[in-house]
Amino acid sequence: MVEAYKTLFNRDRDRAVAVVDDLLTTDMYLPIRSGEELFARAYEEGLLP
Repeated sequence: MVEAYKTLFNRDRDRAVAVVDDLLTTDMYLPIRSGEELFARAYEEGLLP
């Protein structure tokens, strides 16, 4: 998802958060609980500057 944020979404954080949140509403398993958590973890893990 971080790669999609960087490439497909042209670093549009709101759009990436919305997509992750939408995926979570379909009961898709993701190792996060929200789109915002994706960014927090990505920063912690050094995936985003």
